[in-house]
Amino acid sequence: MSDPMALSQARSRAYALFSELLLDGVRAERTAKLEAIPVLAEALQAVPAEGAADELAAAHHHLFAFEVPPHQGVFLDPEGLVGGDEAEAVMAVLESAGFHGRRRDTTSDHLGVILGGLSFLTGAVADAQRDGQATSAATVEARLREVMDGQLLRWLPAFAVAAARSLGAGPAPAFWGVVLDLIVATIADHRASLGELPLEVPPLPDAPALLDDPSTGLRRIAHHLATAALTGSHLGRGDIAALGRGVDLPHGFGSRVDMLEHVLRAAADYDAFPAAVAKLRATLESHRAALEGLAAIHAPLAPWTGPWETRLRETDGVLARLEAPPVDA
Repeated sequence: MSDPMALSQARSRAYALFSELLLDGVRAERTAKLEAIPVLAEALQAVPAEGAADELAAAHHHLFAFEVPPHQGVFLDPEGLVGGDEAEAVMAVLESAGFHGRRRDTTSDHLGVILGGLSFLTGAVADAQRDGQATSAATVEARLREVMDGQLLRWLPAFAVAAARSLGAGPAPAFWGVVLDLIVATIADHRASLGELPLEVPPLPDAPALLDDPSTGLRRIAHHLATAALTGSHLGRGDIAALGRGVDLPHGFGSRVDMLEHVLRAAADYDAFPAAVAKLRATLESHRAALEGLAAIHAPLAPWTGPWETRLRETDGVLARLEAPPVDA
């Protein structure tokens, strides 16, 4: 698409649709929009018509509420907390540019809210381009870079690879996989159009040297490993269940921290701790390889996969030490 204004308008509409899908799921009144996009129409048609709404809603809930919450805080907060400082950080940038999209039903660090902000800003670029206001368009594009570089792109790669492996089987989960692929591709392409990529990006929060503390027990280790910013990857319930199955150990129920602690304690009880840690190391290495693969497909994301890959390598060093007898049985 060679017309800059038309391209900006198309991006704005795409971001708006993606925002609606992530926040509210597939609604009947949105079907026409989906059917106008061939790849989404094909994915939607693959879902059996009978019960399609329920299947799509269930897959949406499983992925975004149960497995991989699409919140900046889940990935960047050192406690993995939704909302809080991360929500205020991203909303401060968006509101300073005129976007007022806070919602009562979710926090402002939700990817759907951020995509709504990108839609607003990209629409403003289109308006400026229509009116021949090149300076105004450049000013808004600078805000777009600020949102992307300083906020969204810092966690989008880790979210994307976590969500991709957590989709589940069947046409309804596959539909959401197509949506996520389009979101990532649209953002990567848009960022490539906004000028040079940064040589350096903000690092992840410092990770504590938990094994240097003699009071560290399995609960603290589990909490550390279940925190994406400290580990370098989001371990979903499916990941943890697969870890337990991989070494023939129960994973229990409850929060992700509860499940991971249960696996580690069972491993210690059944003399399988080194095997469990080795399995976890292999799992996280596959996550690092997925980040590398994402950057190979979407080159504009490469600067932001780096901190996650670095953190995963650091975590592997911690886990190598853990292959010795456990700190606390």
